[in-house]
Amino acid sequence: MGDIDKHTNDETQDAQNQARRTSGWAIAALVLGLAAGMTLLIIRAQNMTAESRQSCCLSNLKSMAHAQLMYAQDYDGRFPPVDHWPKALYGPYLKNCQILTCPARDQAYAVMNHGGEIIYSGEVSYSMNVFLSGLDQGTLGYPDRTPLEFDGTQVAGGPEVAAYRHRNALNLSYADGHAKYLNNPEFLQLCFEPPPT
Repeated sequence: MGDIDKHTNDETQDAQNQARRTSGWAIAALVLGLAAGMTLLIIRAQNMTAESRQSCCLSNLKSMAHAQLMYAQDYDGRFPPVDHWPKALYGPYLKNCQILTCPARDQAYAVMNHGGEIIYSGEVSYSMNVFLSGLDQGTLGYPDRTPLEFDGTQVAGGPEVAAYRHRNALNLSYADGHAKYLNNPEFLQLCFEPPPT
């Protein structure tokens, strides 16, 4: 009878050891699966955040393009001078100066009072097409293909001041008021300088 009890105990112990090994592997697999799942969720959340910043930036540019067009209506069809376009737009045409800052850029924005006086001089994240400075809208042959404002590193300039902040692409608005997300080659093919009339 003692041999049977010992044999039963050995079998029980072997079964318990096997169960421990199996549960150890199962726990390890579960932990690895959870880690992989969390990694994918984090990557997806980062992509969603980047997409929402890009979308907000596009909205900013569309709002600024509409402000530029309202300014032009009030000033005989002319765009504001590039050296102070943010100051010309804020107040009568733009009510929120945070629009001047791309959400993908962690910089301060220009804060001005309603008289156009600069209260705080921060960085404006967008550039105005330097060739449109004070230009009459009526002289533009292709306003739907002429960049007005875009993600940039200076207040005014051409393609050389472009900032590709959104997954190696940028947002821009056109002289007719629409806005678009473009990659580098598409952006560089645009006509910045209006043809002479």
